[in-house]
Amino acid sequence: MKLPSFRDLQMHTTRTMRRFPLEILIAVVGSMAAVMLALEIPLYTTTDPLSLRVYSRIILGCIILLSTTLSLSLTREAGKITWPVQVGTVVTAAAAVTWYMWVFSFTTWDELQCGVIILAVHLLVALSAMWRRDRLEFWDLNKALFLRTLTAGLFTVVLGSGLNLALFALNELFGLDVNGSWYGALWAVLLGLFNTWFVLGGIPLPPSDDAERTTPSFPRGLRIFVQYVLLPLVLVFLCILYAYGIKVLFFTQLNGSVAYFIDTLAVVGTLSFLLLYPLRNDAEHAWIHFYASWFGRLMLPLCVLLWIALIVRVQTYGITEQRYLGLALAVVLTVLALYLAIVRNPDLRIIPAALLLACIVSVSGPIGMLQVAYRSQTQRAEDVLRAGGVVHDGRYDIAKAQQLSEQDKRIVQSTLRYLTTYESNSRMDTWLASIHADRMPDRDSVKIEVYMGVWTEVDLEESGAFAIGDGSTSRTAHAVSHMKGASITPFALNWNQPVSRSEDTLRLEHNGTWLFEILRSKGTMWRLQDPTGRADTFDLAKVLAQISDRSDTTTISVNLQSDKFPDYNVALVLSRLNGRTSNGTWEEVFARGVLVTTPK
Repeated sequence: MKLPSFRDLQMHTTRTMRRFPLEILIAVVGSMAAVMLALEIPLYTTTDPLSLRVYSRIILGCIILLSTTLSLSLTREAGKITWPVQVGTVVTAAAAVTWYMWVFSFTTWDELQCGVIILAVHLLVALSAMWRRDRLEFWDLNKALFLRTLTAGLFTVVLGSGLNLALFALNELFGLDVNGSWYGALWAVLLGLFNTWFVLGGIPLPPSDDAERTTPSFPRGLRIFVQYVLLPLVLVFLCILYAYGIKVLFFTQLNGSVAYFIDTLAVVGTLSFLLLYPLRNDAEHAWIHFYASWFGRLMLPLCVLLWIALIVRVQTYGITEQRYLGLALAVVLTVLALYLAIVRNPDLRIIPAALLLACIVSVSGPIGMLQVAYRSQTQRAEDVLRAGGVVHDGRYDIAKAQQLSEQDKRIVQSTLRYLTTYESNSRMDTWLASIHADRMPDRDSVKIEVYMGVWTEVDLEESGAFAIGDGSTSRTAHAVSHMKGASITPFALNWNQPVSRSEDTLRLEHNGTWLFEILRSKGTMWRLQDPTGRADTFDLAKVLAQISDRSDTTTISVNLQSDKFPDYNVALVLSRLNGRTSNGTWEEVFARGVLVTTPK
């Protein structure tokens, strides 16, 4: 085989740039943003959160816009749209993506929605091959995209690893001061520009209308991989899941985690079906023909099992964004299983089209996952509060909330934790206003259950112990729920000595109630000051000793005995404490928990 010369590579690169100029431009912009992100934000630290958000928005926007533009280019090459129409559509899409990135909040639900949108535009690229003359040409283009993407990924990983190793060698052997951010910048260029350019260069041109129709080539290595690796794995999963279905039917209760295994089987099985599509009627490959004929039928009973698992979870805990996506995927799998079981000569274009439709519905306003999940979770709590008379006559009655049963309180707690998990107060404020509880003095996740009167004592042996590394302040609240008349101040302390080397006293938090300080010159001492100005110091060395003696699945409560606070007892309940000392002095500490005071 003749190796390509440098001139051949140059001509091929230029030809790709002329064929996909808009895509290359978007890749350059996204790569530049990724490089700036790598250079301005060193590893393990965040020097400028604003830069992080700005560059991340540009990168995500370029990913969405690149796939959208590529699908339009393939449609134009098929003769379905003109160049001016493509440019106008790309400009419109760019404006829409810019607006979306402007309002993008980096909350968990926005990240899920963005992930669905990215999947949708990639499916749009796959469906742009539908303008080819027949199903086999549709399969051939997607096969080329699939294999080219895998090859590009392999080349990028090998090239990136080698160049990063070269930088490391220069740093170690020649004493060059290679900044650690250069490694990230190099990966940004390779992933954003080289990888994209390589994939675009391998997309085949559409055949002319008068060209002779030929059978697409089927790589022997691909057939062997699918036939002797993927298909046996699908068979193993089918046997396991059918055996589990029989076990559930006669012997045990259903485990909700079975849904993940069914989804995994469906993804691998459908991918195998798509890759082997041209060989499904080939008499030389009876095993492939059997699989193509029976895959849909074998999936139908598992779809029933999947629906049962999802319905049980939804009835018990309501719909969240993740469960919404699980339900959407279950709908798609059921429709495709019925289609493949009934239709003898299925059109493989139905599969990406069904997934694309599910993605569009999932991000569509009132029927999308964000609104449906919010309504489901808040409605569960509202039903409990209204049935118990807590919400009535336009007000929220805390006294009646405290009289709710433990089971009802935990339903409300579940909703509160759902709302506070997403790192934004917007959903919490909206819901509190709807139940007339919007005048509460605090929105902190620790205090909110106290103000709403829905705290419950938790049996640690029954519910599971807390994790030091968990850091969940809403769960920490249960550790102090039995303290009558307690006043709670949540805190999160993060300190590293090299960053603040010149400071002897480091003020960590002052929220108008308590002041927390670390005294570097006094070993592992913390200083606490109450709202009246009275203060005392405490040595946290004993806390570190407790951590070394106990497992990391418990909280730690520290009673701070002091005559400087004559009116109340002071205790720290730590849900997370990571620290490092040297010669009995703090070098690094991260702590999260609550300060609890109770009247003496």
